[in-house]
Amino acid sequence: MPKRLACRVEVKPADAWDATFDYRALFDGNPNPILVFDSETLRIVDVNDAAVRTYGYPREEFLEMTIEDIRPPEDLAHLHECLANPGKGYPGGKRSRHRKRDGTVMEVQVFGLTVQFAGRRARLSIIQDVTHQRHLEEQLRHSQKLEAAGLLAGGIAHDFNNLLSIVLGSSELARRAVGASTSPAEHLESISSAASRAAELTRKLLAFSRKQVMKMRPLELNQALVEVTRLLQRVVGEDVALEFRASASPLVVRADPSQLEQVLLNLCTNARQAMPRGGRLVIETRRAGFDDAFVERNPWARVGEFAELRVTDSGEGMDEPTRRHIFEPFFTTKKEGTGLGLAVVHGIVQQHEGCLDVESAPGAGTSMHVYLPLTREKALAEVARSEGADVPRRGHELVLVAEDERPLRNLLLLSLEELGYEVLTAADGEEATRVFEANRSRIDLVILDVVMPRLGGPEALARMRVIEPSLRAILTTGHAPDTAFLSELAEAGALTILPKPFALDELGRKVGEMLQLAPRTGRAVRTVT
Repeated sequence: MPKRLACRVEVKPADAWDATFDYRALFDGNPNPILVFDSETLRIVDVNDAAVRTYGYPREEFLEMTIEDIRPPEDLAHLHECLANPGKGYPGGKRSRHRKRDGTVMEVQVFGLTVQFAGRRARLSIIQDVTHQRHLEEQLRHSQKLEAAGLLAGGIAHDFNNLLSIVLGSSELARRAVGASTSPAEHLESISSAASRAAELTRKLLAFSRKQVMKMRPLELNQALVEVTRLLQRVVGEDVALEFRASASPLVVRADPSQLEQVLLNLCTNARQAMPRGGRLVIETRRAGFDDAFVERNPWARVGEFAELRVTDSGEGMDEPTRRHIFEPFFTTKKEGTGLGLAVVHGIVQQHEGCLDVESAPGAGTSMHVYLPLTREKALAEVARSEGADVPRRGHELVLVAEDERPLRNLLLLSLEELGYEVLTAADGEEATRVFEANRSRIDLVILDVVMPRLGGPEALARMRVIEPSLRAILTTGHAPDTAFLSELAEAGALTILPKPFALDELGRKVGEMLQLAPRTGRAVRTVT
């Protein structure tokens, strides 16, 4: 059996009385779980009594395990990345997830340091269960989002009604023009433009008020920011000189692209408000590294290699009392502000396991520093479309469409038939299942709405997969779906998610792509954004 931690040290306090502390007693008596594992083999070499109680493993079983065995499989890549650059410790604690013997996953804060154990280099980790704290934080954030959504409701209703007025008015003009000498194309273009703006407004409202699934993937930070910065000039206005300075070397991070865009947008909006008479805004990226000495001087930081996103404005700046509160929800120095912009930035950066710093002084402008952990993974390459690839593929296959909204169902039917496909339709998941059972040998692809009466799309697809395990499918949705359930469905056959609203050409392209896939490819759920 591996040697247990046993160490005694004599200390002499200032009052000169002698005392001997038994570190074995302190180790076993600590109310928080403590794990000691070998730095090279990752084998657990000692645990205290609290670890046995919390995790549910007997001590003997614990000592047969490695530190990997208490982490969920999907977190192992991140574990190895942290172990590759552990530093001497992380006094501020790291958030991660640990799995108990009964399969329960808990959120934990880990405080660790490097020690010598039986002559070998080891890591000692003190574990604090923060699952309940995380739930309370999520409830607070959700409450704050709902409150902010209420504040914005009046303005959004006004904008949305204006867009709907354009749609309704343009539709009426188009109807009047049909059969006349005047072409209705101009009116139809107005309808399309207004509907696109309405869809974008709805997307932003959902992203702000709902709990969104993080879609983390390796991104090259400079490339990800290029397109966003091109749109920012309209946000900051013509009286602000905008400059983007990209680092000379690639910076690959694991991030949700839409959340990263939200961070930059919020920072630039905040900077613009600090420059009411115009000014200069510089966005730059660079590589940054923090060692133990830096972390000791800056409690907000942690040891590691990071990509830094810096947003610097020439605005009014902030005094120290204001700077200390800027990330608090609903804290604002502006009469019409909601106080959520920087709070949202803080939450997103925390979800990405990054950190934030602010430099500012009255009259000297402000620099916001966002640090995201670098990853050794390769960034996913964006596949450029050729001109011909934008044209939907024509086909002859049989497609089953299930959609409970009759106008949309008829629109999908006409659009697919126009491309040459044979189409069967259903009004809900139960009817779609019956239609599939009657035509199982002929149907090549199913298009199912996620939310339908009686039986939703994912549940209907699960029933169909019992009959035909490799059935190819497209799920359409206006909401964030259950990604865990969809991942299970994707194990059997090709599956993709098409968010609503979508253009009919986009639907046609996706149908063509799915039909060209082998039935058992597409193991991962792919989402069109």
